[in-house]
Amino acid sequence: MNNKKQILVIDDDPDYCSLVAEVLSPEYDCIFAYSGGEGLKKFEQECDPILVIVDLNLPDMSGFEICEKLQKYKNQREFAIFIISGDDESKSKMRAFDIGADDYIAKPFELNELYSRIKRSIAYVENQSSLKKEGDSTRQMANIAMAQASQYSYVMNFFKSLNTCQDYKQVAQLFYEAMAFFKLSASIKIEFQGEKYFDNNLGDVSPIEKSIYDLLKDHGRIYEFGKRIIINGRNVAFIIKNFPQDEHDAGQARDFLAALVEGIESKVDELKVKGAVVEATLGLSQAVANISEGLNAHNIAINSVMNDMITDISSSYHKLELTDVQEEYFTDMVAKGSVEMSGAECILKGVQEELKLILSKMESIEVMSKEADATQIESSDSIDLF
Repeated sequence: MNNKKQILVIDDDPDYCSLVAEVLSPEYDCIFAYSGGEGLKKFEQECDPILVIVDLNLPDMSGFEICEKLQKYKNQREFAIFIISGDDESKSKMRAFDIGADDYIAKPFELNELYSRIKRSIAYVENQSSLKKEGDSTRQMANIAMAQASQYSYVMNFFKSLNTCQDYKQVAQLFYEAMAFFKLSASIKIEFQGEKYFDNNLGDVSPIEKSIYDLLKDHGRIYEFGKRIIINGRNVAFIIKNFPQDEHDAGQARDFLAALVEGIESKVDELKVKGAVVEATLGLSQAVANISEGLNAHNIAINSVMNDMITDISSSYHKLELTDVQEEYFTDMVAKGSVEMSGAECILKGVQEELKLILSKMESIEVMSKEADATQIESSDSIDLF
């Protein structure tokens, strides 16, 4: 029995199809179609591929047209669309994304690069499938509950809930609860110790979607393209994939989306500051410990040297045949050195105590921050969010 996953390749170049077969056939069941019509027929009637590779330049129809026809099956079957083109222009890539392609590669390319990108697209589909099954039940319950609240009250409660988020993943989860409430399909990018991307299952976004974020990051605060819109912020950006076409609905959407992005921006800033305080506290704590350890070792060494020196000098007076004045001079010199060393030791201890005081203040700030978060959580628990 053949348990290999199927890949449908729609391309009119037999030589290219042979190369693809050579690379993919050991691991996948490759099915080839040499025109758009043949490819659509095989997809609809003969195979169930996890990935459809589409060349944009076909004899009977455009690869973009094929992608648009395949989109109606996205809710019924789980598969990714991989576009191959001789055109690397931004407009083509953006159109591919707008009609639902999951990745895009421009000719010429290395076969090992193609294989790697295909593996990534298939892994993306499999991960989405797993997350979708896990999240369907939770989202259905959340959608039913949220549908009972008004938009205004929901936004107010969104900010209250945002205060209780402890990390960027909780922020992303809250964002998608809001998107479900407003019946919007979206993805989000959060700048927090690197770029974090999330789709509505809190999984990764497709490779082409990441490139769209990068492509449009400098296109202003709000940029509309096709039926989609991107909102860019300092730490946060999100793409709405089904932005309302009605002017009234679109205006309302812009208003609450602007509010959401401002709130999320502030929360991410707060999380960054808290993370920096925790990191600085840990670093200072380690520094104080190192100073204490070094100071103890220093004191032991100095005391040992001073004691040995005093003993050696005292026992050598009769050998050196020093006069009383000379003996008194050396004794005073050793005593003075011992006092100066003690003074230096006190200075070091003073520095140590000052660092401990700073550490104590930073730890108090961290505790107060946690207590404030706990208070906010208790307050939110008393509010009917939905």
